[in-house]
Amino acid sequence: MRKFYFIQSLKTTDPDLGNQIHTHISKKSQSEFFDVKNRQDLFDKLDFISSELEKNKELDGIIHFHTHGNEKGIGLYDNENKLEFASWKDLRPKFRNIYLSTSKKPMLSICACKGFNISRLVPRFEPCPYDYITGSFDPIGFVDSVEGYKTFYDGILNGIDLSDNIKNINTNFPKMNFACFSSDQIFEIAIHAYKNAEMVPDRIKRRRNELENIIIKEFGYVNIQQKILLDFALSEQGTKYYLEKFRTAFYS
Repeated sequence: MRKFYFIQSLKTTDPDLGNQIHTHISKKSQSEFFDVKNRQDLFDKLDFISSELEKNKELDGIIHFHTHGNEKGIGLYDNENKLEFASWKDLRPKFRNIYLSTSKKPMLSICACKGFNISRLVPRFEPCPYDYITGSFDPIGFVDSVEGYKTFYDGILNGIDLSDNIKNINTNFPKMNFACFSSDQIFEIAIHAYKNAEMVPDRIKRRRNELENIIIKEFGYVNIQQKILLDFALSEQGTKYYLEKFRTAFYS
C-alpha cells in the first residue's frame, strides 16, 4: 500500500508547489501534506512518519521534500519569511529512524530549488538511512519541479520500471537533470567524495598534525607504536581498510 508524505517549507511569495503535487497524487494514492515552519516542526513530522510506518507494516512510503536548500541542508520559512536551517547532519538520524522503522524501505525525494550534494546525505560509519534518493544536482524551475514529479510519481503508481521512469523524466523535463540513486550508488558517491576531500597531500598532512597534537596533549609525546598506527591510518592501504569498515556499517 503506497503512501506519499509531502513536506513543504517555502516563502509566502512562492507558489504552493509541494501541495500541487500532493493534490494531484491524492486522487490516486494515499497522500499527506505538511507545511512546516521551523526545525522542531519538521522533526515532529518526521517522527510522525516514522511512527506511522512502524505501526502499519503494509505502508510503502515515499517522502518528498519541497523546499529551498543547498549543500548544507534545508531552509525552513515561517509565516513572516524568517529562515531557519536544518542541516543534513541533523536530519540524517531522523531519516535513519524512518529507514529502520519498516521493512519496506521508503524513497526519499529532495526537490530543493538549488539542488543538493548527495554525498552530504551519507553518514560515515553508520547504517545507510535511505534506500533510494531522487533529486537534481541543478536548480529546478517551478514548473519542472511540479510537472516532473507528478509524472515520476504517476509512473511509480502505474508500475513503470524505475529505469524507464527516470529516462522518461529526463526526456520530457531535461532541465531538471533528474536522478534517482540506489543505496549502492549512494555508497560509491560517498566514497568518491571522501577520497577527493580527504586523501590529498595537504589534507593528509593537516590530519596527521591534528592527530599528533591530540596524542601529545593526552600523553605528552608520540611513541613509535602511535607513529606506526598513524602511518597506516593515513596510507592508501589504511584508507582501504577503514573504507571496508565503513561499507560494513553502511549496509548493516
